[in-house]
Amino acid sequence: MNTQLQNLINRQRQRMRDLRDDAHDLANTVADEVWDKFEVEIEEVTADGFMFDLATNTQMALCGMLALSYDEAFEHHVLDLFERQENELREGGASETDFDSARISLTGLRKSLKLRTHADDLIGQAIERAKPGLIGMLLLSSDPCSDAWDRELNNNASRLRKNLLGLREKIIESIREETRTIIQTARLGYVDMLDTLSGKVDASQSNPGAA
Repeated sequence: MNTQLQNLINRQRQRMRDLRDDAHDLANTVADEVWDKFEVEIEEVTADGFMFDLATNTQMALCGMLALSYDEAFEHHVLDLFERQENELREGGASETDFDSARISLTGLRKSLKLRTHADDLIGQAIERAKPGLIGMLLLSSDPCSDAWDRELNNNASRLRKNLLGLREKIIESIREETRTIIQTARLGYVDMLDTLSGKVDASQSNPGAA
């Protein structure tokens, strides 16, 4: 069993070395997936016109949806990867306590994400820029039943949609950078855990009676 476990550890070390190079593509996958879902949210928010009285709620909703989409993509593409590695080690005979440091590392990194704060600022600025200027405010229709009112709501939505879609590069790059950082930090933490586990296996092989 110890030999099999050591071989598995060596294979996982190689996987972590490969992950160093794969992190860029993995981060791109997460970022693209999150943005695709965010585009759908933008279209839904602006589909039937837009009233700036709802700006605060819209900003909160968009930011919340972006964060939720990120969590889902991160769990699917990153967390699942490390969990599969851990499951292999368990099946190979590793103890549950051997995974504490790696798990704590990932949990802590996710809690420290700056994405939500950064995205909230960008979305708030996009909404603010979409508001009509002083002259536009003076010319606003006061009749909710008029054609002018509908045109204003549609124009508001058009400006807002354009501004939000214009955040694509900034948001995607933010997601890429944070995801790459998390993957690389988690990868190093996992390698440290493998090294510790490998040391325990070597010790038990040298002193079978202590196992």
